[in-house]
Amino acid sequence: MDFKSVIKTIVNAIKAVMKGELLLKLNAGKYFMHIAWAFALCAMIIGYRIVVDSALSRVEKNSAEIRELQVIKSSKEYELKSLYRRSSIANMLQEKGSGLKEPEKPAVRLVK
Repeated sequence: MDFKSVIKTIVNAIKAVMKGELLLKLNAGKYFMHIAWAFALCAMIIGYRIVVDSALSRVEKNSAEIRELQVIKSSKEYELKSLYRRSSIANMLQEKGSGLKEPEKPAVRLVK
C-alpha cells in the first residue's frame, strides 16, 4: 500500500464514523446487538462507579463530622463530671452572685 491509499482509507473511515456507517462498511451489522449490549454494560458500570464514589465521599464527610462530635461530647462529659460535686456548684453560684444555698433543714412534707 502506498501513502495515498492509506490516507484515503483513513479519510473514508472518519467519514463513515461521522455518518454512522462504520459498522455497515465493516459488515458488522449482524453483531449490532452484541455491540449495543457491550455499550449498555459499560454505561451501567460507569453509572455504578459514580454512585459508589458519591456514597464513599458522603461516608468520609460523615465520619469526619462524627470524630469532631466525639471530641465535643468528651469535653462536655468532662465538664459535667467536674460540675457534679456540690461544692463546685455552690462555689459557681457564689461567683455568679446567686442567693441560692444548700438547704439547712430537711424538706417539710405537706399532708392532705
